[in-house]
Amino acid sequence: MFNAALLANFPIVERYQHSQKVAYCPVGRDAAIFWGSENFRFRNNLKSPVKIRMSCKDGKITCQYRVSFKVKAPKVNLSVNKSGKTYTLKRTVNGKVNYTTRSTY
Repeated sequence: MFNAALLANFPIVERYQHSQKVAYCPVGRDAAIFWGSENFRFRNNLKSPVKIRMSCKDGKITCQYRVSFKVKAPKVNLSVNKSGKTYTLKRTVNGKVNYTTRSTY
């Protein structure tokens, strides 16, 4: 969900890393989702409700955000840089960084 929200350019409201590195996404691009505790949250900045569609097939999880109208997707670039035990994720949209977060493992 976190990576799909990053690529959709949704504003990230709350994100916590996992306590350890996970194998299902690149290092530094993980987010814990745990109901009632530390959680992942994003804000819908569109003019329509967003439907979240999740599926699992052949060991892969897919997350899609769907809306009822056509959306022109921005050019999103995600980069992760490592310094010691800290990984810094930056989201760049149209040449400008609009989200940064850090993970330490």
